[in-house]
Amino acid sequence: MNRKNGETQEHYEQRKKQQREQARLLRTLCAAVGCEKRLRTGRTEGYCHLHNGRNHRLMTRYGINQHQYDVLLWYNDGCCWICGKHPKPGGLPLHVEHDHRTKRVRGLTCWQCNQALAYARDKPAILRKAADYLESTVAQDLIALERMKDA
Repeated sequence: MNRKNGETQEHYEQRKKQQREQARLLRTLCAAVGCEKRLRTGRTEGYCHLHNGRNHRLMTRYGINQHQYDVLLWYNDGCCWICGKHPKPGGLPLHVEHDHRTKRVRGLTCWQCNQALAYARDKPAILRKAADYLESTVAQDLIALERMKDA
């Protein structure tokens, strides 16, 4: 049976078989660090479908691509830049921590550290006061003084 372009069914099937074989040979692994997924047929570089969507989100939200995220991840050995913990396998990836006003990327943080910064409204003064508070013994000293007065 002839197709619109005059190609026979046999030639069409042979051409498609060659294309599939070429695509199979051209397939490579995803460029994302640690990803072993194969790229879609016909693509020779870039990211798998999962990381391609992530790449789009990273670019639109933070102005970085997946490769730049991977460089940030490599820089701190895959750990949170604040607490130094590795994310759990299969858990949430590290968050792109950024200045909400300027959109400038500051690093990668785990969910807990990212939330701590958000609750402090990204103000270093609040975080410094919180650190001083954690190291303070003023409350215990006042309680001890009151107990001494009562005795």
